[in-house]
Amino acid sequence: MQGPYQTPGRFLQIDTLQEGDAVTINLWSVGQPPCGNSDTVSITCVAKECPQAGISIVQPDLVCSADEPFPLGINVIGLPDIPLVQWSGQGIADSTGIFDPSLAMIGDNTVQVRLVKVVVVMTLQWSLR
Repeated sequence: MQGPYQTPGRFLQIDTLQEGDAVTINLWSVGQPPCGNSDTVSITCVAKECPQAGISIVQPDLVCSADEPFPLGINVIGLPDIPLVQWSGQGIADSTGIFDPSLAMIGDNTVQVRLVKVVVVMTLQWSLR
């Protein structure tokens, strides 16, 4: 894969890498006269293997719409450190995992938990009834 590539934002994501693949990125900015272009900066990155991890959401007891908000919990197996955990979905009051039954719908409510560990992202979707 060769460029040049222009990105619409500040990030360039390459999804097709295998463990051990190396990517060299050469960056420079295009400038106007009299200064012209900047010097070129190079960086080489090597793809690492994603850890085999398991996550499960702790099942809360029966939840009623009049109940007070409460924190949802997860069990994480297989990661050496604690990842950043972000929650979203129906009934989630904030991304730390506070579930507010008054924000949820009657019946099934789908929540997602997202773990971010360096550059590894895992998502689990779960229905709360």
